[in-house]
Amino acid sequence: MSNPSQDPTPDSETISLAESSVAHRIMDANLNRASEALRTLEDLMRFRDHPTAQFEFKRLRHQLATATQPWNQIALLTARDADGDVGQHQKTKTEMDRASGFVSIAHAAANRLQQSLRCLEEVAKFQYPDSAREIESLRYRSYDIHARAILRLQRDSVFLQNAKLYVLVDCQLERQTFIDRIRSIAEGGVDLIQIRDKRCDALQLIDYTTIAREVTSSLPVRIIVNDRADVAVVAKAHGLHVGQTDLTVHHARKFLANDAWVGLSTHDLDQVEHAIQVDADYVG
Repeated sequence: MSNPSQDPTPDSETISLAESSVAHRIMDANLNRASEALRTLEDLMRFRDHPTAQFEFKRLRHQLATATQPWNQIALLTARDADGDVGQHQKTKTEMDRASGFVSIAHAAANRLQQSLRCLEEVAKFQYPDSAREIESLRYRSYDIHARAILRLQRDSVFLQNAKLYVLVDCQLERQTFIDRIRSIAEGGVDLIQIRDKRCDALQLIDYTTIAREVTSSLPVRIIVNDRADVAVVAKAHGLHVGQTDLTVHHARKFLANDAWVGLSTHDLDQVEHAIQVDADYVG
């Protein structure tokens, strides 16, 4: 019969130290993972020339560093054991699949970021409870930033980058004449057609924009509507062009489909710089 005093039951202090070591190991791994994901997203936006999105990820990265700075950095480093991490050898096939390019890279990085932040938040509730709510706030912010970044990358169409000819067409033509004109322009090699007519009422603009989209549906041509977000939405145009005193680019995106383009008229270099900052898809 064993001596009760010799039973290998750890006391509460030993349990606390053991759990603390595991907690710091989990936090160190996930803090590294979140930081790597943020840097990946930041560089994607940076080198795709999207300064607003790039700054959002950079700011989130710095806020994460600030939120976790009070943590015991020595304990985090001491708990690190990359060589002994069993997870590094457990890979799935999808982890190496980035076939859709930057969009799939961004999705993977954003998913890693959000999962890491959730893990940090949960373990921080145990180890550093004062910082858990701040980590939670960063996680919720990452969802919106992720969505905006993906939509931004999806609008980075090779088509728009390679487009060379952009023709403006008004609605001061009879219906059949308008159809013939759109078909002739499209078959002549134009890339984008903007339906622009401030004299037409909404119903005619919708009708003629829909016609233009249907006539060009089998051709590599995209239809843009000037000024009228409502018309662009109803007629399912590929994008909207706004002026300096129209809807802002930000407001226009609230109406349009996620993959629709928003162009902005500019008249000097300051306005061009502003168009870049607000992530206009192109300037005119």
